Amino acid sequence: MEKQVTNLLTEATRLGKSNNCGDMTQAEHKLTEVLRLNPEREKTVMASLQKVREGMLACFEGTGSLQMAIQISKRQPVTLHVWIKNTSGRVRHANPNYFTLITKSGESHSYSSDSFEYAKPFPAVELQPGTQASGIVVFDTYAAPKTLIYQELIGDRVSRDFPSSRGRNKTPA
Repeated sequence: MEKQVTNLLTEATRLGKSNNCGDMTQAEHKLTEVLRLNPEREKTVMASLQKVREGMLACFEGTGSLQMAIQISKRQPVTLHVWIKNTSGRVRHANPNYFTLITKSGESHSYSSDSFEYAKPFPAVELQPGTQASGIVVFDTYAAPKTLIYQELIGDRVSRDFPSSRGRNKTPA
Protein backbone atom coordinates (compact mmCIF):
# COMPACT_ATOMS: atom_id res chain seq x y z
CA MET A 1 0.00 0.00 0.00
CA GLU A 2 2.88 2.42 0.72
CA LYS A 3 4.09 2.08 -2.88
CA GLN A 4 0.57 2.95 -4.08
CA VAL A 5 0.50 6.01 -1.80
CA THR A 6 3.94 7.12 -3.05
CA ASN A 7 2.83 6.72 -6.68
CA LEU A 8 -0.36 8.69 -6.02
CA LEU A 9 1.64 11.50 -4.36
CA THR A 10 4.12 11.63 -7.24
CA GLU A 11 1.36 11.80 -9.83
CA ALA A 12 -0.66 14.34 -7.80
CA THR A 13 2.41 16.57 -7.48
CA ARG A 14 2.98 16.45 -11.25
CA LEU A 15 -0.69 17.13 -12.07
CA GLY A 16 -0.97 19.86 -9.41
CA LYS A 17 1.70 21.93 -11.17
CA SER A 18 -0.44 22.14 -14.29
CA ASN A 19 -2.67 25.07 -15.18
CA ASN A 20 -5.06 22.61 -16.82
CA CYS A 21 -8.35 22.33 -14.90
CA GLY A 22 -8.69 18.62 -15.66
CA ASP A 23 -5.18 17.93 -14.37
CA MET A 24 -5.87 19.87 -11.17
CA THR A 25 -9.11 17.93 -10.63
CA GLN A 26 -7.17 14.66 -11.03
CA ALA A 27 -4.51 15.92 -8.60
CA GLU A 28 -7.23 16.71 -6.06
CA HIS A 29 -8.71 13.21 -6.42
CA LYS A 30 -5.30 11.57 -6.02
CA LEU A 31 -4.48 13.61 -2.90
CA THR A 32 -7.88 12.77 -1.42
CA GLU A 33 -7.19 9.10 -2.13
CA VAL A 34 -3.83 9.37 -0.34
CA LEU A 35 -5.65 10.73 2.72
CA ARG A 36 -8.15 7.87 2.55
CA LEU A 37 -5.42 5.22 2.25
CA ASN A 38 -3.02 6.75 4.75
CA PRO A 39 -4.63 9.27 7.17
CA GLU A 40 -1.28 9.68 8.97
CA ARG A 41 -0.09 11.75 5.99
CA GLU A 42 -2.79 14.36 6.59
CA LYS A 43 -0.45 17.16 7.69
CA THR A 44 1.80 16.70 4.66
CA VAL A 45 -0.97 16.26 2.10
CA MET A 46 -3.31 19.06 3.27
CA ALA A 47 -0.92 21.85 2.20
CA SER A 48 -0.72 20.37 -1.31
CA LEU A 49 -4.47 19.84 -1.41
CA GLN A 50 -5.12 23.45 -0.36
CA LYS A 51 -2.78 24.73 -3.09
CA VAL A 52 -4.47 22.59 -5.76
CA ARG A 53 -7.94 23.70 -4.64
CA GLU A 54 -6.95 27.37 -4.73
CA GLY A 55 -5.52 26.81 -8.22
CA MET A 56 -8.86 25.33 -9.27
CA LEU A 57 -10.53 28.69 -8.56
CA ALA A 58 -8.92 29.85 -11.83
CA CYS A 59 -11.09 27.34 -13.71
CA PHE A 60 -14.27 28.91 -15.08
CA GLU A 61 -17.45 27.72 -13.38
CA GLY A 62 -20.96 29.09 -13.22
CA THR A 63 -24.26 28.99 -15.03
CA GLY A 64 -25.03 28.29 -18.65
CA SER A 65 -24.80 31.99 -19.44
CA LEU A 66 -22.28 33.44 -17.00
CA GLN A 67 -19.04 32.02 -15.62
CA MET A 68 -16.42 33.22 -13.15
CA ALA A 69 -12.78 32.41 -12.45
CA ILE A 70 -10.68 33.76 -9.57
CA GLN A 71 -7.03 34.13 -8.67
CA ILE A 72 -6.06 35.22 -5.16
CA SER A 73 -3.64 38.13 -5.56
CA LYS A 74 -3.32 39.14 -1.91
CA ARG A 75 -4.92 37.91 1.29
CA GLN A 76 -4.82 41.08 3.42
CA PRO A 77 -6.81 42.96 2.41
CA VAL A 78 -8.54 40.38 0.22
CA THR A 79 -7.45 41.22 -3.33
CA LEU A 80 -8.67 39.08 -6.20
CA HIS A 81 -8.12 38.99 -9.93
CA VAL A 82 -11.54 38.00 -11.28
CA TRP A 83 -12.71 36.96 -14.75
CA ILE A 84 -16.37 37.07 -15.79
CA LYS A 85 -17.22 35.29 -19.04
CA ASN A 86 -20.44 35.87 -20.98
CA THR A 87 -21.44 32.47 -22.36
CA SER A 88 -24.92 33.65 -23.31
CA GLY A 89 -26.15 34.91 -26.66
CA ARG A 90 -26.90 38.42 -25.40
CA VAL A 91 -24.98 41.49 -24.25
CA ARG A 92 -24.50 41.73 -20.47
CA HIS A 93 -23.28 44.59 -18.35
CA ALA A 94 -20.21 43.65 -16.28
CA ASN A 95 -19.67 45.81 -13.20
CA PRO A 96 -17.53 45.68 -10.04
CA ASN A 97 -20.62 46.73 -8.07
CA TYR A 98 -22.03 43.25 -8.71
CA PHE A 99 -19.41 41.56 -6.48
CA THR A 100 -20.02 40.63 -2.84
CA LEU A 101 -17.46 38.80 -0.71
CA ILE A 102 -18.71 36.70 2.19
CA THR A 103 -16.05 35.98 4.80
CA LYS A 104 -15.71 32.87 6.93
CA SER A 105 -16.75 35.04 9.89
CA GLY A 106 -20.06 35.74 8.11
CA GLU A 107 -19.48 39.36 7.04
CA SER A 108 -20.53 40.68 3.61
CA HIS A 109 -18.30 43.14 1.77
CA SER A 110 -18.78 45.08 -1.45
CA TYR A 111 -15.74 45.95 -3.52
CA SER A 112 -13.47 48.69 -2.21
CA SER A 113 -12.49 51.83 -4.11
CA ASP A 114 -8.92 50.66 -3.42
CA SER A 115 -9.49 48.46 -6.48
CA PHE A 116 -8.80 51.54 -8.61
CA GLU A 117 -5.28 51.89 -7.20
CA TYR A 118 -4.33 48.90 -9.36
CA ALA A 119 -3.31 49.21 -13.00
CA LYS A 120 -6.19 46.97 -14.09
CA PRO A 121 -9.27 47.24 -11.84
CA PHE A 122 -12.35 45.25 -12.82
CA PRO A 123 -14.16 47.40 -15.42
CA ALA A 124 -17.76 48.42 -15.89
CA VAL A 125 -18.25 47.35 -19.50
CA GLU A 126 -20.79 45.95 -21.93
CA LEU A 127 -19.81 42.30 -22.25
CA GLN A 128 -20.56 40.97 -25.73
CA PRO A 129 -21.61 37.33 -26.22
CA GLY A 130 -18.63 34.99 -26.00
CA THR A 131 -16.32 37.57 -24.41
CA GLN A 132 -14.95 38.14 -20.95
CA ALA A 133 -13.86 40.97 -18.68
CA SER A 134 -11.23 40.75 -15.98
CA GLY A 135 -9.53 42.87 -13.40
CA ILE A 136 -8.62 43.38 -9.78
CA VAL A 137 -11.30 43.60 -7.10
CA VAL A 138 -10.24 44.59 -3.57
CA PHE A 139 -12.40 43.98 -0.50
CA ASP A 140 -11.72 45.99 2.64
CA THR A 141 -11.35 43.01 4.97
CA TYR A 142 -8.57 40.99 6.49
CA ALA A 143 -10.91 38.07 7.26
CA ALA A 144 -10.57 34.83 5.32
CA PRO A 145 -12.83 34.70 2.26
CA LYS A 146 -15.59 32.08 2.10
CA THR A 147 -17.64 32.90 -1.03
CA LEU A 148 -17.45 35.40 -3.86
CA ILE A 149 -20.82 36.26 -5.40
CA TYR A 150 -21.40 38.04 -8.69
CA GLN A 151 -25.05 39.09 -8.92
CA GLU A 152 -26.34 41.05 -11.89
CA LEU A 153 -29.06 43.60 -11.14
CA ILE A 154 -31.57 41.77 -13.28
CA GLY A 155 -30.06 38.51 -14.35
CA ASP A 156 -27.81 35.72 -13.34
CA ARG A 157 -25.93 35.02 -10.18
CA VAL A 158 -22.72 33.04 -10.00
CA SER A 159 -20.79 32.25 -6.85
CA ARG A 160 -17.54 30.51 -6.05
CA ASP A 161 -16.60 29.04 -2.71
CA PHE A 162 -13.02 29.37 -1.53
CA PRO A 163 -11.49 26.10 -0.40
CA SER A 164 -11.37 25.29 3.26
CA SER A 165 -8.65 23.18 4.78
CA ARG A 166 -11.08 20.25 5.08
CA GLY A 167 -13.28 18.80 2.35
CA ARG A 168 -13.88 20.05 -1.17
CA ASN A 169 -16.17 23.03 -1.48
CA LYS A 170 -18.53 22.57 -4.37
CA THR A 171 -19.25 25.63 -6.44
CA PRO A 172 -22.92 26.57 -6.60
CA ALA A 173 -24.18 27.54 -10.02
